[in-house]
Amino acid sequence: MPDELLQRGLDFLKLCPALEAGRDGFSVIKIRYPLLFKEIHASKGTGMYLRYLKKLSRIKVLIFDNFLMQPIETNDCGPLLDVIEEKRTDRSHYYYNPVPDR
Repeated sequence: MPDELLQRGLDFLKLCPALEAGRDGFSVIKIRYPLLFKEIHASKGTGMYLRYLKKLSRIKVLIFDNFLMQPIETNDCGPLLDVIEEKRTDRSHYYYNPVPDR
């Protein structure tokens, strides 16, 4: 029981920047890091990659959950840099959570 409460507290602390940004009126999305690549590959397969990047660029706060907790494939480096570059030029923010969930 105490471990479960501790995990819930850690989950809340991980999301504090997103909660505060949402309260301040910014658009926020939290995406699990492996899921980001699945969505990127799916959008490339359907020819919607630029539209997906545009969708991510409209979000002001992007949170990567479990960022770089798994090895990254060489062919995933380019899309990750595209996402980060889109956020940088838009003056948006991105956070990452390097601590894995239990």
